[in-house]
Amino acid sequence: MNAAALRFRLGTARRLLLGWKPYPDTVWPACALCGSEDRLLVGRRVAFDMRYRNVVCRACGLVYLCPRPDERAFADFYDRLYPKLYGKTRQDEVGSDRGTAVAEFLRQSLDLSKHAGLFDVGCGGGGLLRAVARTPGLASLRLGGCDPGWPGGERAVLHEGAVRIEVFRAEVEELPGVLGSYSLFVLYDVIEHLLAPQQFLTTLHGTTSPGSVIFVSTNALDNWGEIPAGGWERYYLRLAHTYTFTKRTLAALLRGHGWRPIASTDAPKGDQWVLAERTEPDPAALRPALEHYRDVLAMIESYRSPAG
Repeated sequence: MNAAALRFRLGTARRLLLGWKPYPDTVWPACALCGSEDRLLVGRRVAFDMRYRNVVCRACGLVYLCPRPDERAFADFYDRLYPKLYGKTRQDEVGSDRGTAVAEFLRQSLDLSKHAGLFDVGCGGGGLLRAVARTPGLASLRLGGCDPGWPGGERAVLHEGAVRIEVFRAEVEELPGVLGSYSLFVLYDVIEHLLAPQQFLTTLHGTTSPGSVIFVSTNALDNWGEIPAGGWERYYLRLAHTYTFTKRTLAALLRGHGWRPIASTDAPKGDQWVLAERTEPDPAALRPALEHYRDVLAMIESYRSPAG
């Protein structure tokens, strides 16, 4: 075995034994749902043997990364390390299967005649938007999306058949003047990545019109039996997933910041899909729910027992 191969094997063994921490975890956030700082440790590592911790809020049951790296470190993570771990985003040439499934869910759950446009927040390579453009009842909507990692120019126009799709390389918060022409917003695997989901939902509420609806796809600990059994700390928990939701904690977060759930369903790999309409914020939804904390601990243990 040559020296380079030996160093690699020794480094791998060391990482497995001790873990590694690509960024300092200097931020100790309060709970994004209820604001409490009373928390219990539920995970010492995350995927790829990174040495970051997750806690559960004792007041409401929200699971989140704490302590965590700061905003600048996360920006570097998504710019440099995330593509190495999960692969780079490329422009999709065809519609995605998940986009087809989401489009059908929207078509069955909403009166689309009340909506003029659909905007995909965190649209990746655009595969979901291309699938929507091929779906009867949705193809007539104005279609757009944004993603800070969009692999193209700052503003691009895609064509799926005769349908025009406008995509921006930007965060949704940078596009207040654009969002007004849309009323249906897709957040597929977005909310669990945010550092401050409560602020995001408030900003989106302030830049959208009455009658707007959001579609949220994210994790759901309630569905622990459908989550691939890769291990709590080596598969399920991830540096990229700053929050892990249950059905209750997600619904409470949405209601508290002006988005009332109107439909939901279980989704593949233990996820949840929720539709929520814009309404007045409900501060009561953000109050502690002490009993849910123990429910969440039971969910975690139920998953860990067979999965490790």
